[in-house]
Amino acid sequence: MNFDNVNVYDYGHLGLVAGFIKQVGLIDYIDHVIPKTKPYHVCHGQAVAAMLLNALGFHSQALYLVPEYFSDKPIDLLISPGIYSKHLNDDVLGRTLDTVFDYGVSSLYSELAIKTLNTLKIPPKAINLDFTSFHVDGTAYNDNTPGDTDKFIRIVQGYSRDHRPELNQAIVALITENQAGIPIYLEVLSGNAEDKSTFQDIIKSQLDSLKAAENSQHLIADSALYTKATIQSLNEKNRYFITRVSSVSNDAKAVNNRPDLTA
Repeated sequence: MNFDNVNVYDYGHLGLVAGFIKQVGLIDYIDHVIPKTKPYHVCHGQAVAAMLLNALGFHSQALYLVPEYFSDKPIDLLISPGIYSKHLNDDVLGRTLDTVFDYGVSSLYSELAIKTLNTLKIPPKAINLDFTSFHVDGTAYNDNTPGDTDKFIRIVQGYSRDHRPELNQAIVALITENQAGIPIYLEVLSGNAEDKSTFQDIIKSQLDSLKAAENSQHLIADSALYTKATIQSLNEKNRYFITRVSSVSNDAKAVNNRPDLTA
């Protein structure tokens, strides 16, 4: 057997990831809603697929190193034929990220999540809403914030869930379905976003628009959900919810002070 023309590639786990990307139809969907307008060799859907594969195998590396990452990968099988590692440069990937931002990261994420749930045939029976935070190193942020501040988050100090209160942070709000734990809504928030008011904003603006949540029976969240305004919003939407009463509320204090219940 002649091995002179044999190429050896490192698949690792990426074959499974690429297979699911194709099964969901991620590339075609992104190209449909965010069509390519520049004469790049790589379309937006292919660029997003490349960044997903890169993020799951080359964590925390700069965009300019993506071509190096794919230099020993079978890109024609993982993404699409006719694409080479040199095509996946930081200029193409950066412009794709800008285009996704203009479209709306949360909107695109939710649309793809719905496609995933439909592909897997998972009807959500309950949804879970919660926050987490990610700290960042350094202190020089937001020095040149553009004028339209509503579109941009602030990386600032706030309540640190990873116990690093001295560092600036960003917050991620997630709504997940209860069967497989797949996030169906994602929103990145400023580091000082307050749970109770943000819960209320998300419920008012997103709960009815999330198709994956239409048939869910319950919304599950922690005590940040337990506010008069939020509960009124849920009542107006005829939504059941599961939460716990905040320990600082008057009702909780009254129960905790009853000797017949605390003995």
